[in-house]
Amino acid sequence: MEEKGKVIEHKSDLYTTYDVTDKGYCINERPRPALDVLVDVRKQLWEKYSGLKENEEYFDIFPGQEGLPWPLDNRFLCIFYVRGGSEGYYVHVETQHEGRNTIWFLGKTLREGEAGMSWAEQMVCALSRIMKP
Repeated sequence: MEEKGKVIEHKSDLYTTYDVTDKGYCINERPRPALDVLVDVRKQLWEKYSGLKENEEYFDIFPGQEGLPWPLDNRFLCIFYVRGGSEGYYVHVETQHEGRNTIWFLGKTLREGEAGMSWAEQMVCALSRIMKP
């Protein structure tokens, strides 16, 4: 480890934490907890796209994912919306790895028709910009 230098700084980005050495190497990369990723995504979402919050019923972590690390080996980040079973629209944030999708975050609006679809489309675009790989 000495050949890469001494750690001088601890940093993080949306998905990982890592150490930077005095020789400019990034080492000890670790995934951030999915809940921490969500907190940062929400913060950016409501700061940059505050109008979306007015029509949002919820935007939260998918049940069961709270304590899991964000997957660093996923091949695709999938952000899309679907019509709800009884009303409104859902926005999914999923990863895909080895042909298997995992839902991480879920957003919901109770708005119907064009208003609901417009919210869902805007939410997908906003999340895509924030969570870009």
